[in-house]
Amino acid sequence: MCDISPFLKALSENRVAHLSASFVLLLSITGTAQSAITTYTDEANYLANLAEYTQVSESYEGAAWDSVRSALLDPQVAPEITSLGLTWQNRFSPDGGVTTSDGGKDVHDGDWLFYASPHGGYGVSGLDCTVPGECGDGFTITSAGAGTLYGVGGWFQGVSGPEIKFLLDGNLVNGAGGTGTELWQFFGVIDTAGFTMVEIMDSSGTQDDQNLIFADDFTIGVTTVVPVPAAVWLFGSGLVGLSVLARRKQQV
Repeated sequence: MCDISPFLKALSENRVAHLSASFVLLLSITGTAQSAITTYTDEANYLANLAEYTQVSESYEGAAWDSVRSALLDPQVAPEITSLGLTWQNRFSPDGGVTTSDGGKDVHDGDWLFYASPHGGYGVSGLDCTVPGECGDGFTITSAGAGTLYGVGGWFQGVSGPEIKFLLDGNLVNGAGGTGTELWQFFGVIDTAGFTMVEIMDSSGTQDDQNLIFADDFTIGVTTVVPVPAAVWLFGSGLVGLSVLARRKQQV
């Protein structure tokens, strides 16, 4: 009589191998979010879609900002400020810094607003400030321990009508931002693929038409762990059991 046990063992091991590969693929699919970029002008809508991420709220009221409390005739500027795992810099750093002000009491909320100082790179050598946006006002926000960023949104006020744009890791986001006015407006963007740095800039300012950007009350979405469904882990533990059983049979 023909002994078919070697064939059964091989078949069993083959099935376990195929199932294991399927499990790895399933984990990969489960843990990967589809990339999508969405822009916002409504804070409530932005916050609702940011709910799945850990949120960092920056209103410039904390002690990290105490060294840059500027008065009209007494500017206090730092090359950068790191607060809540995020670093804020002038977009022309190190040729410019950042600061806060009470805005003549015209802040969005609280006591302080934020801006880059000086407003733009109009004194930086090597730049052609006749080209719109080349020297425009603006600042950057970089992760400094907060992990991957997924969303950035805040309130903006403009002087002389800056065209406010968002760049994520150097890439311009179409539709993000808008024209800054004397009234506070909300602009935000969520990118489910994640990013590490956002640059917010005026794309219209020139040497003869300099525009100013002021900001307040930002909410940043940072890294969150995507939970793997319990059923997937149960399936995985079953595969481990099958693998162990197959090895035992092989040793018999």
